[in-house]
Amino acid sequence: MGILLAATSLLSGSVSVQLKKFQLGAQEEKWKSEVVVSPCKEGIITVKGKFNHTMTCNASGVSVPENRLPRRDRNYKLYVVYFINCKVNDQYGSWMEEQLRYVPQDAFLKIVAVSSECKEETTLYDHYRTLLGNRNSNFTTVLECHDEADDKPTFEYYGIHAMWEIGQMNPHQNSIVFYFHSKGMTHWKNYQEYKQVDPFHPFLTEMTLGQVDRVIDAFDVFPEVNKAGASGYKSGWVWYNFMFARGSYLKNVEVPILTERRHYYEDWLGRIHGPVQGVHPKNAIEGQHPGFLENQCDCYNLLIHDDMISRGWIAKDDPNPLFSNIFNVGTHYVPALNKWESCEKS
Repeated sequence: MGILLAATSLLSGSVSVQLKKFQLGAQEEKWKSEVVVSPCKEGIITVKGKFNHTMTCNASGVSVPENRLPRRDRNYKLYVVYFINCKVNDQYGSWMEEQLRYVPQDAFLKIVAVSSECKEETTLYDHYRTLLGNRNSNFTTVLECHDEADDKPTFEYYGIHAMWEIGQMNPHQNSIVFYFHSKGMTHWKNYQEYKQVDPFHPFLTEMTLGQVDRVIDAFDVFPEVNKAGASGYKSGWVWYNFMFARGSYLKNVEVPILTERRHYYEDWLGRIHGPVQGVHPKNAIEGQHPGFLENQCDCYNLLIHDDMISRGWIAKDDPNPLFSNIFNVGTHYVPALNKWESCEKS
């Protein structure tokens, strides 16, 4: 049993609403900046579009852009999926209030929730009403809630599936789907305490959704970049599950499955061109398939060296080599080594 609410008013009961291809406002006029590429210097190339982007000189999988005049065919559309588990923290409303304020007005927004009993989640519906009042009525805001048995956790399945579904309906190079979730709810009493104690993870929403213009510019400047987030990994996923992906990329990612291994939903984004792509894998073994591509460095990293300095996380003159190799394109984070490595052509 679940509930799906759509459009500009709160509907009671269980409502069946068929999703369609949502038409969003064009962002063409904002992206008429010239692209200027600097020569390789000390292993780094700077690419200037609307923003400055850094990449390694020998990045794997992403070509160095060419100097070019402004293009006039940009028409990017943004779809946002927010996942929240109402069961783990009674103060989940503070997460919704803090995180959803970063969603752009001209984006389609789908909130996906799980609950022990959806119809009892008054906090969820109150925040949905507030969103409907604050957001531009010309753009769609959807709330979807799924009942979940306490002994059968679904983890991020419903949220990830919503991201995949939107990608299948909008499989275009200029369709961008962003997924994020209520990170931190299992550890902190409310969002204010979360921000006071943890200096990094509460910043993920601002780092990602707060830089939509930069991400769209990066997708335009680097046509081979398919994903963006704080940092990517060479096996194709984005750390922390705050992640942008092109619709043209998502169309090749396998349909998410319901599994007891929660980390599946963190590495799912790298599972492209597998044997179960596009077909519900009723008998698939989740961990055994050739869907991973080695050395996928098609991710744009939003967390780079200069940002870490500006946030006070590292000193400007920090000699630690672990932090010196952090650029927008051509590097990825390796947690086992606690460092960033280059994705270079062989």
